[in-house]
Amino acid sequence: MTTKRIVIPRSDGGVTVRIPCPQDRRQILVDPGKPATFDETTGKQTKPAVPPTYRDETDDEFLARVIARNPKEGAVDHVIVEVSDIPTEKTYRGAWTFSGGKFGHDMKKAKEIHREKIREARAPLLQAQDVEVSKALAQGDTGKATTAEAARQRLRDATKHPSIESAKTIEELKDVWPL
Repeated sequence: MTTKRIVIPRSDGGVTVRIPCPQDRRQILVDPGKPATFDETTGKQTKPAVPPTYRDETDDEFLARVIARNPKEGAVDHVIVEVSDIPTEKTYRGAWTFSGGKFGHDMKKAKEIHREKIREARAPLLQAQDVEVSKALAQGDTGKATTAEAARQRLRDATKHPSIESAKTIEELKDVWPL
């Protein structure tokens, strides 16, 4: 099994990491062998068959074949890296970039991913506040309704938190959780 991966920087600035399937490895024919020979008059075997000889495909041969077989649309180029070179934190994988042999992040894309995660987390909180507003209005309690509506507005504004836009690194972005 190979510890290498194929990294394909895409024309849109993103990165595709291709993991070769170990079951696709092949054996390479080294010597086709020889068929058995027979005496034409007696029909008896004069030389036994020599079976073909195979060897396992090397990592380089395997990866080259995978790359040639599966060209990726929009691919700019490809780089072969060790698994250990690939970031283990996958939260912002959709924002990965690859340049100069190193992974990085497109912060604009990372911020949008972060906002989407906030939206997912706040959805049930908004529903709960909707119920509170409805109950307060049904009871005629405008003070409670105003408080619940203000809480709802804070939840809606969570994706506009200024620290999201000012974050310069993924670590800074992770620290911003306004819910």
